[in-house]
Amino acid sequence: MKKQLERDQAKFDKVWVRFMEIVCPVCNGLTPVEAFCPQCGEPMLDGGPVEDYLGSYSPYMEKGTCQEQNYCIHLLYCPDCHYDVRAAWEMIIV
Repeated sequence: MKKQLERDQAKFDKVWVRFMEIVCPVCNGLTPVEAFCPQCGEPMLDGGPVEDYLGSYSPYMEKGTCQEQNYCIHLLYCPDCHYDVRAAWEMIIV
């Protein structure tokens, strides 16, 4: 009986994993960006994933370079003084 339950649980786990995705919480609007510019104190804006800036066709290429490392690196920028910085968000399972 115990082995049957273990097999059933393993089957359930395999099926459940098929429906889950690993995503960036910022890209998917699940986490707001709450950062302030260290130079002028104004709120910083999310410029999107750094991967989108890497080449002329990057927005149309397959995602994955940073995501394979379980992080999505975004460019944050200040619209007032033009300061920018990179920030990493850990990927989550949804």
